[in-house]
Amino acid sequence: MLSFALLPMLALELLQGPGELSYDPIVVGDLGGYSARAEDVIGMLGGASWVVVGGSENVNGDFHAFLENEVGLIDLGTFGGPLSEAVAVNVFEEVVG
Repeated sequence: MLSFALLPMLALELLQGPGELSYDPIVVGDLGGYSARAEDVIGMLGGASWVVVGGSENVNGDFHAFLENEVGLIDLGTFGGPLSEAVAVNVFEEVVG
């Protein structure tokens, strides 16, 4: 079952004009399981580049950290156990979790 997390509140902020901000939702993929959640999102001005990090259940039922950008979704794996989650990311795409 494919699931997606829609992020209307953690959306990219795009500068439209003087003092005007608009928000574009990002549809986040998953690792093949039944649930996924985003923990942090950053977007560059103009929406050309964005990064979302969080956690997703995979097909084996394990919960793995992920990073998704405009190129695709990356399973960040774990340090040997069944569980990991990314909670923050910076502009260099360095992840903390």
